[in-house]
Amino acid sequence: MRKTMFSLSLPLLAAAIFLLTQAVPAECLTAEDVKSYVDAAKALNLNGDNLKIGSESAEEILKDDHFMALLRGRLRIARLLRAASDAEGGEGTYALHVEAGPIVAFLCQGGVPTLDRLVQGAVEQVVKPLQLEATLKELPRYYEAIVGTEGWQKKFSKIMGEGEYPSIQRGKIFHIAGFPEIGDKPYYTAAMEIELKDDTMYLSEWDASAEGWLYSFWMRRWREGTMETAKIAVDLLNKALGQ
Repeated sequence: MRKTMFSLSLPLLAAAIFLLTQAVPAECLTAEDVKSYVDAAKALNLNGDNLKIGSESAEEILKDDHFMALLRGRLRIARLLRAASDAEGGEGTYALHVEAGPIVAFLCQGGVPTLDRLVQGAVEQVVKPLQLEATLKELPRYYEAIVGTEGWQKKFSKIMGEGEYPSIQRGKIFHIAGFPEIGDKPYYTAAMEIELKDDTMYLSEWDASAEGWLYSFWMRRWREGTMETAKIAVDLLNKALGQ
């Protein structure tokens, strides 16, 4: 059983650090490339005194530890993607190749790629440095909300029927479709405009939000046919984190 789980999870866990990023193919990828993208995201100074949030609720948001943990995760993911895009010549695509080889090499640091080492490598090399613990902990709540909603596949199909990149109306499209509201504050469905005062990053979520991102993560995985395997990867990482 453990051997079967390993064979199933190896490519998944190798890609798990990029499942959050909507990665798309590139011509080539090396372990050094992966490290440079992660390092770029890790280097962001996301302390409260370096954050400028364009919202009337900025003061309340900065005091909301849970929301800020989710926001920091999204900012680091966005920075990782931007680093990958810049490395590929700035063609406007997030050119990361979800290949097991280079990502496994990065995660296992040259060691034999066992399941335990791969999971621990993902936790220590990516999840903790990029502060993704809160995001990983929250994702199963949205998964359960989705699969617990009658006719959820049909609802996803209707939303995706609006095009490859449908408007999610800052997450409200999921509520309109009948999925539960999970975020307990108005700013969970508000687009964030974030600027770092040290000028290292600017992000404007014109159509996204915390709630929208978490729901659409699973909708994207459903569209790709990887929703259940992604859930296995998320669960393994959460277990390793003890959450």
